[in-house]
Amino acid sequence: MPDGPGLRFIDFSKLDLECLHAVRPDVVVSGLFSTGFDALDIAAALQRAGYLGRYRVIADRIPKPGLVRTEVRHVAPDVDFDVINLWGELAQLV
Repeated sequence: MPDGPGLRFIDFSKLDLECLHAVRPDVVVSGLFSTGFDALDIAAALQRAGYLGRYRVIADRIPKPGLVRTEVRHVAPDVDFDVINLWGELAQLV
């Protein structure tokens, strides 16, 4: 994982209103899947905490990222969500 000033790594189990108020993130970033949780779980936690900011998922080789967008936006309609599809982004550069 990258490291540097301005980056904070938070355990999923600690992602709540108190954490978001303390950190005040410009953007929340995660992978699509992880051990024990996924982007839907994170989006739901952000929605419950009242987060209105940006949440971006970084993924690779998702053939239909629009399906992921639709599903996450259904769970967290107040969160500004999008998918950064590395394969799709890189394919456009070539």
